[in-house]
Amino acid sequence: MRSRSRDPLGRVAATLIPSVVMVVVLAAPALAGWTASMTKSQTVTMATLAAPTGLTAANGVCVARTSSPVDLAWTATSSNFADGYEVFRSTTTGGPYTSLGTVNGPNTTTFVDTTAAFNKSYFYVVQAKRNLWRSPSSNEATATTPRPNCG
Repeated sequence: MRSRSRDPLGRVAATLIPSVVMVVVLAAPALAGWTASMTKSQTVTMATLAAPTGLTAANGVCVARTSSPVDLAWTATSSNFADGYEVFRSTTTGGPYTSLGTVNGPNTTTFVDTTAAFNKSYFYVVQAKRNLWRSPSSNEATATTPRPNCG
């Protein structure tokens, strides 16, 4: 029986994420009287994603009785291996936050919250992402949407 990979620990190491401890145990049965032992170690240097900075939130163009979007903008993470961002919103300063969505591309640094309700305060943070990794949160930005009779 052939293994799919000649380096199974290398495959596992490639899927590790920061702040997670993973223990891998490999076992192989003895075949036809053969016994063998193998020692394999893999050193993995884990980097962390840097948080985006300078998050701002501003009311977008209000359409009376229809919508009150909030325009978000931030400075890109300094981590060159980020593949995008996840945007979070709360109605309370400091959270808890819920995800509004993701932005693909490390240089795309804007997002429009089109689900904001009229006459309400919102608190936003952004995290850089790559696969399952997430950076610490950015600074918190606040926006208070106008009343429905805007525009």
